[in-house]
Amino acid sequence: MPLDDDSGAFEREFRAAVASVLPTARVECVAGTVIAVKLPVRISFAVKAAEGQRQGTPSPG
Repeated sequence: MPLDDDSGAFEREFRAAVASVLPTARVECVAGTVIAVKLPVRISFAVKAAEGQRQGTPSPG
Protein backbone atom coordinates (compact mmCIF):
# COMPACT_ATOMS: atom_id res chain seq x y z
CA MET A 1 0.00 0.00 0.00
CA PRO A 2 1.54 3.34 -0.99
CA LEU A 3 1.90 5.84 1.83
CA ASP A 4 1.31 9.57 1.74
CA ASP A 5 4.24 11.97 1.61
CA ASP A 6 3.34 12.87 5.20
CA SER A 7 6.43 12.28 7.38
CA GLY A 8 4.38 10.48 10.05
CA ALA A 9 2.48 8.22 7.63
CA PHE A 10 4.82 5.25 8.00
CA GLU A 11 4.79 5.44 11.79
CA ARG A 12 0.97 5.63 11.91
CA GLU A 13 0.58 2.71 9.49
CA PHE A 14 3.19 0.67 11.37
CA ARG A 15 1.48 1.32 14.70
CA ALA A 16 -1.89 0.31 13.23
CA ALA A 17 -0.42 -2.87 11.72
CA VAL A 18 1.26 -3.89 14.98
CA ALA A 19 -1.89 -3.14 16.99
CA SER A 20 -3.99 -5.30 14.67
CA VAL A 21 -1.70 -8.31 15.24
CA LEU A 22 -0.32 -7.68 18.75
CA PRO A 23 -2.85 -5.55 20.64
CA THR A 24 -0.84 -5.66 23.90
CA ALA A 25 2.37 -4.40 22.26
CA ARG A 26 3.70 -0.87 22.70
CA VAL A 27 5.37 0.80 19.76
CA GLU A 28 7.91 3.52 20.50
CA CYS A 29 9.85 5.75 18.15
CA VAL A 30 13.47 6.14 19.25
CA ALA A 31 15.62 8.97 17.89
CA GLY A 32 13.07 9.59 15.15
CA THR A 33 14.20 6.64 13.06
CA VAL A 34 14.19 3.40 15.04
CA ILE A 35 10.88 1.85 16.00
CA ALA A 36 10.85 -0.49 19.00
CA VAL A 37 8.07 -2.97 19.69
CA LYS A 38 7.75 -3.78 23.38
CA LEU A 39 5.78 -6.84 24.41
CA PRO A 40 4.64 -7.53 27.95
CA VAL A 41 6.10 -10.82 29.13
CA ARG A 42 5.13 -12.86 32.18
CA ILE A 43 7.25 -15.75 33.30
CA SER A 44 5.77 -18.24 35.70
CA PHE A 45 8.43 -20.06 37.69
CA ALA A 46 5.99 -22.92 38.33
CA VAL A 47 5.64 -23.43 34.58
CA LYS A 48 9.42 -23.21 34.08
CA ALA A 49 9.98 -25.77 36.86
CA ALA A 50 7.43 -28.14 35.33
CA GLU A 51 9.10 -27.79 31.94
CA GLY A 52 12.48 -28.54 33.52
CA GLN A 53 11.13 -31.69 35.18
CA ARG A 54 9.74 -32.90 31.87
CA GLN A 55 13.15 -32.41 30.29
CA GLY A 56 14.90 -34.18 33.16
CA THR A 57 16.56 -31.09 34.64
CA PRO A 58 16.19 -30.27 38.34
CA SER A 59 13.79 -27.50 39.29
CA PRO A 60 15.26 -24.36 40.91
CA GLY A 61 15.03 -24.03 44.69
